[in-house]
Amino acid sequence: MQFDSLWVMGMSEVQWPRAVQPNPFLPAVLQRRLHMPRADPGDALAHARRVTARWLDSATRVVVSYPKSHDEQRVGLSAVFGGLESTTADTLGVTGLSYVQQMSRTRPPLDTRPDPVGPRLAAAQPARGGAGVFRDQAACPFRAFARYRLGVRPIPEVAPGLDAKDRGNLVHQCLAELWRGLQSRERLVAMDASRLRDAVQRAIDAVIRKLPPRGSKGFHATLIALERSRLVVLLEEWLDRERERQDFTVVECEHEIAATVNGLAVSMRIDRIDRLADESLFVIDYKTGAPQKVEQWFGASPDDPQLPAYVIALDAPVGAIAFAEVGRGACRWTGLSHAGSPAPGIGTVDAVGIPDIETWSQAVSAWCEVLGRLAQEFQAGDARVAPKSADTCRFCEVGPLCRIAEHRRRSEGETRTPNDG
Repeated sequence: MQFDSLWVMGMSEVQWPRAVQPNPFLPAVLQRRLHMPRADPGDALAHARRVTARWLDSATRVVVSYPKSHDEQRVGLSAVFGGLESTTADTLGVTGLSYVQQMSRTRPPLDTRPDPVGPRLAAAQPARGGAGVFRDQAACPFRAFARYRLGVRPIPEVAPGLDAKDRGNLVHQCLAELWRGLQSRERLVAMDASRLRDAVQRAIDAVIRKLPPRGSKGFHATLIALERSRLVVLLEEWLDRERERQDFTVVECEHEIAATVNGLAVSMRIDRIDRLADESLFVIDYKTGAPQKVEQWFGASPDDPQLPAYVIALDAPVGAIAFAEVGRGACRWTGLSHAGSPAPGIGTVDAVGIPDIETWSQAVSAWCEVLGRLAQEFQAGDARVAPKSADTCRFCEVGPLCRIAEHRRRSEGETRTPNDG
């Protein structure tokens, strides 16, 4: 690795080379003969010299320091650095400075230039992220720009087994596979418990056998068995909610659509589309966690405009939209309809109490206006760091780029008086 300058600390004669520490459970002679790590003083010295040579070759200016005492004993610099020129903290001009101040003392001055607008998105260039573009643009323009224009993604956390996202994807895929076979509520209610259990298990097996191996064969087999049992119970519980509905036919599962919203080309995938008795469409998105409330689909900066985006993108008339919350002991619907109730818990627009919106057509018009504006802002390259609220930044994954937390701390420090503590 190469640096502008490098400071190597803790290089006293008792700290470098590192002391030998042979394994106490193996013969010392055998460890030295096999050159096992930290078993032989000669090997330790040779290793220290190689690493030291790399350090000294990693920058044009290298500073090596050591403590004056170690365990209450005076010590000197490691002999490995015997050829270096001796100096002091006073000579270097770092006396009394913190590590951060020392590191930044010779740094060139930063030139801050506000640049809230990025390059305009080409007219023919589709936006990445689907309906998420509208959600993030409404939350904070910079978040949308960083995620869908710069491609910023957090480093995924590695964990044994399946994480929450993996389990959620399994539920989506299993429900899609199941409804491709069932196709309608009529066929669902015609099945007895035994036949329905077989259909559920076949759908789960068709999906779960495609999972890549996780860990050893034994671990993967146990993991699959646990997930299979969980999915059987969860899907059967959800199908009880489906039976409570009026008759419907499933016309699409995992439906891919390409749409243009105010000139912005977006690709979306709708989990499921039902056809109701009045021939209108019922658009459904599965959620394995608690979805946003209906009130949060409205306003100048809606928290979750995913379902409204589907309404605008589809050519056919949509009569209802809903999140299907598929959770153990918490299976429920959250949505809106043009008229009537296609599922328990779904009411009409006028019953929600959104200001200035009393009908379905007014809701669709409001969504067209808001999403059209958000699409225009995104396409124009709007990259302002302008979070909608303090909660917007709480779980945001692009915070290290916009550095809004540092700006807030600086602002709080500037406004604080000496008596504030």
